Amino acid sequence: MATKLFVGNLNFRTQPEVLATFFREAGEVLNVEIIARNNYASRGYGFVDMATEEGAQKALNELNHKELDERLINIELAKPRQIPAEGQAPAEGRRGSINRPRPFRPRRRRGTAPGAAATSAQIPVERAPPTPSPTRVYVNNLPWAIDDEQLMAHFATFEPKTANVVRRPNGMSAGYGFLEFEDSEHQQAAINALNGTSILERPITVKVANAPPTPGQARPRPRARSMSGRRPGFFPRRRGSLRPRGPPPPLSTTRVFVANLPFSVTDEELNEMFESLSIKEAHVAKTSSGGSRGFGFVDFENEAAQKEAIDKFNGQTYGERPISVRVAREPRPAPEATEAPAAEAPAQ
Repeated sequence: MATKLFVGNLNFRTQPEVLATFFREAGEVLNVEIIARNNYASRGYGFVDMATEEGAQKALNELNHKELDERLINIELAKPRQIPAEGQAPAEGRRGSINRPRPFRPRRRRGTAPGAAATSAQIPVERAPPTPSPTRVYVNNLPWAIDDEQLMAHFATFEPKTANVVRRPNGMSAGYGFLEFEDSEHQQAAINALNGTSILERPITVKVANAPPTPGQARPRPRARSMSGRRPGFFPRRRGSLRPRGPPPPLSTTRVFVANLPFSVTDEELNEMFESLSIKEAHVAKTSSGGSRGFGFVDFENEAAQKEAIDKFNGQTYGERPISVRVAREPRPAPEATEAPAAEAPAQ
């Protein structure tokens, strides 16, 4: 059995990295290519090279007619390219053109001597098998509007260390993300409790993620280029996730973070929930459109009231949802605006 698969009915917005992540549910992916037009727009189909025949068969059995980017995709074994036998007339294409197989000409890198690219292309690349992470989870089928904080809030009961929604070069969500937990117990508890649950009416998939590649680990070098001019399987770094933000703010002694709130909760209702304690202020985090993000913050007069709120309300049910209450960090200071010095008043 071959290991190359044809994938049809793709969403025209689907990127190679998203398609590769989708097929990794069946096994290791060697290469992904989405066929594009001359203007780099997707034609709606592509090819996926699996590492093993077992992975290709698993993809056919489990991923065929499954939804990807809101479209049901079709998966078939890729048919080998038909090359006419010697002496046989090749088939005529559109407008009377003749489809002749083009010889492979390896792309030569700038600054290298002719023939160097062909020599380097023949060097095999050893690929280390992916290693499951003991603390990291992969979350798929996320709503496009979800950001890092909302993803963190959905998993807040299991105290994740970090949450990251993967984004495309244009800043839009790729529909999946990763969370890092303190240990494997929190990781497995989050998978068991939240796999199949819904965020904004979309059922999510939560499973063990592969550990990130270690420095110096060999990666496959794809040979061709596809839509947007990038090599298939080449995933650019996310600039937003690498932007330096400095050390995290210190933990607050009077502030708590309240997660998993119903999206209908208002500032007044959050204030009423904690009004029996020495509360200063309570507010629900809002999106740019004014809707709730599903979490909020409450400031108390002193540390004793903060600890009492955590002991009393953490794990309690509000609006049929178990809320998480824990110590919050101090808010980041707003960037200082550069003000022009005021003009001196004229002498009287």
